[in-house]
Amino acid sequence: MECSFFKNKPVITHLELAEAMQLARRCEPQTVVLSHLYFEWDGIDLAGEAKKLWPGQTIEAFDGLHWEF
Repeated sequence: MECSFFKNKPVITHLELAEAMQLARRCEPQTVVLSHLYFEWDGIDLAGEAKKLWPGQTIEAFDGLHWEF
C-alpha cells in the first residue's frame, strides 16, 4: 500500500500512515506492505508506529524487495 508520508501530508494525492492503517483496519489483511515511502520516513520505526494504529503485521518495502505468496 502506498504510504508516502508519516503525518501532516502536504498533498491529498498520497496517504499518510494513519490513513493507510485505517484502510488496513477496514480490509483486515494479515500483512500490509507499505511502499512509496518518502525521505521523511528515514529514522522512523515504521512497523512500531503502524502497530500503534492496527494489530496486523506491517512491512516496510525497499528497493529490490521480492514478495512471494
